[in-house]
Amino acid sequence: MKNRFSSEYQKTILAAGIVLGALSAVASAASEPLPQPADFVGHAASPRQRAVLTVWDENDYWGKWSDKYYTNHSRIALTLGENAPGMISFFSVGQEIYSPKDREAEIPHPKDHPYAGYFYVSFGNAWNDNDKTAFSQEIQIGGTGEWSFAEQIQCEFHRMIDEIRPAGWDTQIHKRVVGQAIGDVRHRVMLSGECGNGGYAADMIIHGFGTLGNLRGIFSGGTQFRFGWNLPKDFGMQGMRQSASVTFDPKVDRSFYGFLGVQGDAVLWDKTLTGNNDRSADIYAYPLVAQFSVGLCAIYDRWMISVYQVFRSKDFSSQDEDFFAYGGVKCSLFF
Repeated sequence: MKNRFSSEYQKTILAAGIVLGALSAVASAASEPLPQPADFVGHAASPRQRAVLTVWDENDYWGKWSDKYYTNHSRIALTLGENAPGMISFFSVGQEIYSPKDREAEIPHPKDHPYAGYFYVSFGNAWNDNDKTAFSQEIQIGGTGEWSFAEQIQCEFHRMIDEIRPAGWDTQIHKRVVGQAIGDVRHRVMLSGECGNGGYAADMIIHGFGTLGNLRGIFSGGTQFRFGWNLPKDFGMQGMRQSASVTFDPKVDRSFYGFLGVQGDAVLWDKTLTGNNDRSADIYAYPLVAQFSVGLCAIYDRWMISVYQVFRSKDFSSQDEDFFAYGGVKCSLFF
């Protein structure tokens, strides 16, 4: 018991350090006045943002094929070209699916993750300050429970692949209209070379994120390190749950690089985890969670494809693994 407490204490300290360190760095990088539309006039050195269609999926199939907890998140997003110098609008539609470890139980164990789904549409704007700093704001509107269509999607997919069909969707979190406000800031620091110069380079993307609404309240901070050939002039590859839906133009037509990320989440509330009990006594949700990611990205002509793996520390105390693994694929077409 003592060892377990020590282990969880160390993870909490680690996550707290990541959040505080990254948010301090972001605050320092963004201490200058926020960019205004007029500030972007004259930044002709960088090509304009193109429109981009992005299809994105995160699934534990690319982890251990565990089919539990955060089991799938799909999103289709459209980022428009610049509607003013440096200003970008974007829209998305997405769905999150969560399920317990025991999919055969009609009534999941009270200490297991509840069945939950969230379907949403979103719209937002972003500002790109000369490919150095980017700010995004987004509004998500959606629904949980039967309005999420998560039961139909998961059960039909399991039928198609001849897997166990989850038996406990009647217990999923209740229907509710959801509204979430999202803020996202990213800042690039060059470590070696230059982006888009046709040679090898390395940079660091400092990332801050926050979302507040009646579904969840989360603040995140982290850093991503990138190294490769002809690094793009975008702002890295963040996970779906900790980033806005915008896709920034890489402004290169050939690139290949790897990335390594670390971040911490400060979780104020998350109804997909606490279920129908706002003050659940059955699940203890950790207020601080650490996350690590590693991946590759390739750009060719108008296409950009990223693949990555994520390792996340426990979201709640009765979770059966110290680190939960899932993967993601993101494909973007620029036009």
